[in-house]
Amino acid sequence: MSRLSPARLWVGVLVLLLGLFLWHNTDDHTYQKELRGIYALALTTTSAQDYRAAFDEHQLRRGYHKAPELWRDGAAWWHGTWIHQGTRYFRPLSSYLHWFHCWSWEHGGSGGFLWLGVVLYVPAAVLMALLARRFVQSPVYVALAAPILVFGADLSGWRTYWLAWFPGQPQFVLVAFMAASLLSFDLWLERGKTRSLLSTVLFLCLACLTKEHGYILPAQLAVLALLRPGSASWRARAGTVGLFFGLIGLLYTYRSRVLPDADEPHLRPWRLLRGALSHSHWELRLPLQNEIYDIPLCALCLFGLFFVVRWLRQQTFVQAWQTQTLGRIGLVLALVVGVGLCLLPGSCGVALLDPNQSVGVQLKLLGLLFHYSQLYLTVRYSRKHGTLCPWLLLVLSNYPVGASFGWHYDITGWQFQLPYAAVLLQVLWLDVLQPRILARGPS
Repeated sequence: MSRLSPARLWVGVLVLLLGLFLWHNTDDHTYQKELRGIYALALTTTSAQDYRAAFDEHQLRRGYHKAPELWRDGAAWWHGTWIHQGTRYFRPLSSYLHWFHCWSWEHGGSGGFLWLGVVLYVPAAVLMALLARRFVQSPVYVALAAPILVFGADLSGWRTYWLAWFPGQPQFVLVAFMAASLLSFDLWLERGKTRSLLSTVLFLCLACLTKEHGYILPAQLAVLALLRPGSASWRARAGTVGLFFGLIGLLYTYRSRVLPDADEPHLRPWRLLRGALSHSHWELRLPLQNEIYDIPLCALCLFGLFFVVRWLRQQTFVQAWQTQTLGRIGLVLALVVGVGLCLLPGSCGVALLDPNQSVGVQLKLLGLLFHYSQLYLTVRYSRKHGTLCPWLLLVLSNYPVGASFGWHYDITGWQFQLPYAAVLLQVLWLDVLQPRILARGPS
């Protein structure tokens, strides 16, 4: 009996997850009516007040009607602005996809957009799963983290909008090219085959021709070159990374030549980095973007008390104490300090005492403690399990989001949560849970 390849296995797993997700989210007739209404508004509205609700899709229709013959008129996208008439970007591959969206709408409506999203998303998810597999010892960790690819948006209330809403579908193509480029380069670092390096360059170019988000790929490839093991020498790694950045420079120069008045983000580097961190760890949006630090500081103090108690247990002058007693004292100290910090003037004490807001503040505290734990494990096990590499890939994938507008730009960084989550699950099992289970032994 032949053994299933990893790609076939992941296609089966992800199709099963997507089927369950679609069955869960598409049986609501009110939702289906709402989705069709949004498409109808987006593709027919001309009034200024509906511009925001239409998500600029009327501008795509204008670009579609300017290119009635795809193979002849679509050539203009390779030396000018893309199909969207309201913005000036160099995105020829996305233009072809949006042209097909508009053509499908005129010839059959929006009924097939959901399934087109599934078709585009499955290869991206499979490639991301294969990339995640490179960072862990067993595919079990990737399988346990895989639902985040499908059901993460469900928790955000997006339902199937992220699959069916076609402005987000070029992100699936972009994710596929980015994951393929990173996977090919990681294989080159391990085996040194020329075809892997050529594949890296090919998918890098395709990603940049899909969306400008792909310009972050050389930085991600540099992370792999710096942190991943393999047979490639440091000189070869540095040379290839320089090649990638040079290639991006050439693409950007060509883009500036054919589109001299292209739209460019005007954001400071710190704001972009702040946005990348807040999109990688959602609960950090409160302090990083709104500059509200009371709840994050309270959660940080509560998190730090764990290390204080751990340090006290290792000291000789408290070794005679019972472990349970010390644990109770540490819990009381955590509660006293935490509540005390919350009651400081100008802190979150008012929200905690307000019965209408206390639950929300408590959930934010728990969310912040969760993200602090993630960051601690990332630093603590960066050498043993290589946690730093997938975390940097995640942060870099979110770096361009700060210069973009629209919820669908979050899809790229959301997919890069998979390698990071898989590595953290491996850490939790091998270094946190398994040693304690083995230490207890049979009862």
